Amino acid sequence: MVMQANVKDQIMAERLIMARLNNPYLAKLFYAFQTAESLYLVMEFVNGGELFTHMNEKKRFKEDRAKQHAAEITEVLIFLHKQGIIYRDLKPENLLIDKQGHVRFIDMGLAKQRMKHDEVTFTYCGTPDYMAPEIIKKTGHSFPSDWYSLGCLIYEMISGFAPHHHVNRTKLMNKRLNEEVEFDPKQFSAEARDLLQKLLKFDPAERIG
Repeated sequence: MVMQANVKDQIMAERLIMARLNNPYLAKLFYAFQTAESLYLVMEFVNGGELFTHMNEKKRFKEDRAKQHAAEITEVLIFLHKQGIIYRDLKPENLLIDKQGHVRFIDMGLAKQRMKHDEVTFTYCGTPDYMAPEIIKKTGHSFPSDWYSLGCLIYEMISGFAPHHHVNRTKLMNKRLNEEVEFDPKQFSAEARDLLQKLLKFDPAERIG
């Protein structure tokens, strides 16, 4: 991992976060060492591949499987938030699946540390399909942005598509800010729809978490 100037601080922050956190659904960092040019992170081996790969293969998950993954992700988000950390990059590529089918969070590069619950941060970051509206609008975001991303991920696990999707990034952002999320009753149970409507609230103050 080359220590380029524009990513050095991000990588060092990730190392510090991973070294001090211990949760069954976080990939373990065993140790780290560095040279003048590179930082090496020795991580737990998780042999099930990315959640992204599983979603591509299955196209859609049954709600029971989506529920299991969502519960484990929720446990990690609660854990991180109690530590004052906003994850900010929840997406299938950042979740590995172990041989028992449980998730492992990886990549803390965009995480924001030392946040108080009455604070907001204004960094524009994340992956478009999962970014909360307040990040897109640059009005300041905090812990509720992670819950919006979880809603996007659950929606995609069940339906096969993100709640707002478009090949054009600008049009995707406009859909996120201006269009209501639609639910196909053939795909979503009443319970799933109720949960997702609460997670995908446009106003972070109204969002469940």
